[in-house]
Parts: sequence; C-alpha cells; structure tokens
Amino acid sequence: MKEEREILRKYIEVKSLRKTNQRYKVLEVFLSNEEHLSVDELYSLIKKKYPEISHSTVFRSMKIIFEAGLASKIRHCDGLIKYEHAYKHNQHGHMICSKCHKMIEFDDTKIKELLNKATKKENFKPQIFKTKILGFCKKCQK
Repeated sequence: MKEEREILRKYIEVKSLRKTNQRYKVLEVFLSNEEHLSVDELYSLIKKKYPEISHSTVFRSMKIIFEAGLASKIRHCDGLIKYEHAYKHNQHGHMICSKCHKMIEFDDTKIKELLNKATKKENFKPQIFKTKILGFCKKCQK
C-alpha cells in the first residue's frame, strides 16, 4: 500500500491535481479488496468506513487511480466497467459470465505466447493484450 500511495502522490503532483485525503481513502479500500469492483460496488464498501465520501468522489478517484497505472479496467459486454489491481499484479485473462457477470481469472500465458508469435510474424507492434472470454458460468448454464 505504501508504494501505491507514493505512485498516486507522484501522479497527482505531475498532473497538478489537488491532493485530497479522500483519494487516498478510495485507494486504501480498493487495494484492501481482491475482488473485481465496479464504482458502485466500491462505493458501497467505502461508505461503510468513510460515509463522508460521495459516489462522484469515488468515480473521479478511480479514474485517477486507473490513469496512474494502479488499476486496470475490465469492460463487460453490457458496458459495465469493473476495476482490478494493476500494480505488481500478475497478468491474466478473464472469463465473464454474460448472465450473472461473475468473473473468473485464468492463466493466459500460452494464449499471449501465440499472440506474440502472430504479431512478430506480421511485424505488428501491439500496445495491449487482454484476454476476455464471454459465456456462461457453471451456475448459469443450468
């Protein structure tokens, strides 16, 4: 948490943003939870501990935390965005249930190796690799 706070502090300073305790509180709650969280879900957790923090503050803070490289976005097919930890976090793919929105992480190393071969063959320089599989989880298949 200490490193992440410092990264956020430097980002805020470089971008000439206001330094507020609320942003660090949002970061604290976000990092203390290993789940993939939407802004609404994160806000529900935050208001239990810090009732003075508004939904819009959580929304704006997560935008800054994402831009600082401390969070990754995962977009569902219905447009719902969830965040997960990005700093010093193993890269992986996601299987997302189209019905209940459950997210299951999986090791996508082999898939990324194949993608790397394909991009090298075509002399294509990729910027982002994200493996996302949409379908139905075991529970929703019933």
